[in-house]
Amino acid sequence: MNIYAYKSNSHAAKVLAEAMGIQRIKHTMSRFRGRPNKIVINWGAYEVPDQVSKCDIINKPVDILLASNKLSFFNILEGTDLTPLHTTDRHVADEWLAVGHKVVARTLLNASGGRGIVLLLPDQDTIAALLYVRYQSKMEEYRVHMLGIDIIHLQQKKRRLNHEGPNWQIRNHANGFIYAMKDITPPSCVIKVARECWKLFDLDFGAIDIIYNKKNDKAWALEINTAPGLEGQTVDIYAHMLKQYLA
Repeated sequence: MNIYAYKSNSHAAKVLAEAMGIQRIKHTMSRFRGRPNKIVINWGAYEVPDQVSKCDIINKPVDILLASNKLSFFNILEGTDLTPLHTTDRHVADEWLAVGHKVVARTLLNASGGRGIVLLLPDQDTIAALLYVRYQSKMEEYRVHMLGIDIIHLQQKKRRLNHEGPNWQIRNHANGFIYAMKDITPPSCVIKVARECWKLFDLDFGAIDIIYNKKNDKAWALEINTAPGLEGQTVDIYAHMLKQYLA
């Protein structure tokens, strides 16, 4: 068994490989040789080397591409009420802004860590972007980790107390937020949205980011991470559950 990551220096792939006692496949000068029935855990790569493609891949590249590309993700969920409204039409985004909505413009479709996200405020002009998502206010934000048909781990985004001036609208590490693991009890609609969203993709594992509006008791899925960040207990959970799953 081996692991292949979307980038050679992926920290999550490194610590997961160490926890599972398996080798990572190099991006350059690799001696790895693939064959049928040899298992490769694919950590977020929608393109893999020829030798990897000969193997039994956990999270196939085509399925990762459909989930990780922000536009295809929203298109697959279109009409389900599982995501906020979205469009590629700049004029529609202008109309949302004109009537008082905020809009999240994405200039990149395959990016993480907040790259390519521009938050547009009402009455602002739109910018050229590949995707526009009507902003939904939220009280809480969760990450639901799935493996097979099971939820294996839950996290909630919470403010880092030592970070001044957090951005409550775009909650990522750079804006002062981390994923907490203790005492996480998401509303039932968060779990329901996670399961309904997961059914529409053919992934073996992934982490679904979900926002929750307490006033309306409503949840929406924002994306699926096929190479989620792993730290501490989360590493051990993934290593243990993947071993069981592959057995």
